[in-house]
Amino acid sequence: MKKIFILLLSLLLVGFTSFNVFANDVKVTDDPDYLSQAEEDELTRLCNEFIQYTGMDCVIYIAYQNSTDVTNLADDFYDYNGYGIGTDNEGIILCIDYGTREYTITTCGPKTIDTYTDYALDNYMYPDIGNCLSNGDTYGACTKFIEQALSVYRNYDYFHQPDAQPVVQEQTLLEKLTPVFSFGGIGAAISTMISYFTKRGQLRSTGEKQTARNYVTDARMNYARSGDIHLYTNVLRRRIERNHDNSHGGGGAPSSHSSVHISSSGVSHGGGGGHKF
Repeated sequence: MKKIFILLLSLLLVGFTSFNVFANDVKVTDDPDYLSQAEEDELTRLCNEFIQYTGMDCVIYIAYQNSTDVTNLADDFYDYNGYGIGTDNEGIILCIDYGTREYTITTCGPKTIDTYTDYALDNYMYPDIGNCLSNGDTYGACTKFIEQALSVYRNYDYFHQPDAQPVVQEQTLLEKLTPVFSFGGIGAAISTMISYFTKRGQLRSTGEKQTARNYVTDARMNYARSGDIHLYTNVLRRRIERNHDNSHGGGGAPSSHSSVHISSSGVSHGGGGGHKF
């Protein structure tokens, strides 16, 4: 019994640490205090759920810097504060500078840069975030950022292939993400362990048999292979020739292009560009 318990506990800890080791766990920084503590806590929770779901870091930085370049401000904050998941520092950051009333989104890591194309940022994410900021709704802008980042991730094909159709409607995070491994998974594992030991205690065994022969019956085992289980059945996968038009923004068909720039630390980032509100 002790060996089984240790094995289950080890698997639980390995699963937990493999999805929750981040270099910097402060996901929301609000220097001018535009957010309440409750709002900051909720945004932190949503960022962490996004991370669990996508494997990409999610960072929000609200500043009052009067920066000459909000893109550099975002890149430097991300790079010099140890953000990013994995060896490629995968992640996305929303930076809002109330000094210049500008905001931007930058990305890091090949997977994240590829996912968040210029079309996705310029035509889908920036407009709604900007509208929230123009209306003085900082919390709404940050929530919209996470929701739309999730929607772009779920609709990768649409934002890369002009013939594809959106396969997932935008969902608010109030409907809950469904991370690959989260605290809910920990609860399920603990529940399983409790159930196992409860049922084991209810067994009425006459004692341990000395040989395997005592456990053999005349009944035949019938092995049946079940079908594959897909967590998200609404994902459409089909091969479509990509449009290699690298135009930046301007509406029309989605483009697979992601502009890349180099930060002051020499790291490649996608996105960027100052947007007024």
